[in-house]
Amino acid sequence: MTRLPLLALAVAAAAPSYAQTLKGVTLEPAAVKVGENVTIRAGFELGDTPNCAVRIHFGDGAITEAKINQAKDATLAVTHRYARPGQYTIMVEPKRVGA
Repeated sequence: MTRLPLLALAVAAAAPSYAQTLKGVTLEPAAVKVGENVTIRAGFELGDTPNCAVRIHFGDGAITEAKINQAKDATLAVTHRYARPGQYTIMVEPKRVGA
């Protein structure tokens, strides 16, 4: 099977309306075979009252959303499988809860 080289791009707005700051994004493994799981971990620095959401774009049209509102959410881990070989950009986008 062909290995997929994955390229991670983390985007976060440091605006007062968000109670968290994105510290970084990691991928494991960095290259996968078509149909294998890749785990994307996003680490957050939580403010005093964490309550926001993020949308993760996997670069192949798929997205997932998660709420960041408690200490256990400081490291968010999601898995994804790619159906086709290629290079994909993964983006973590800040969202307001309910938006």
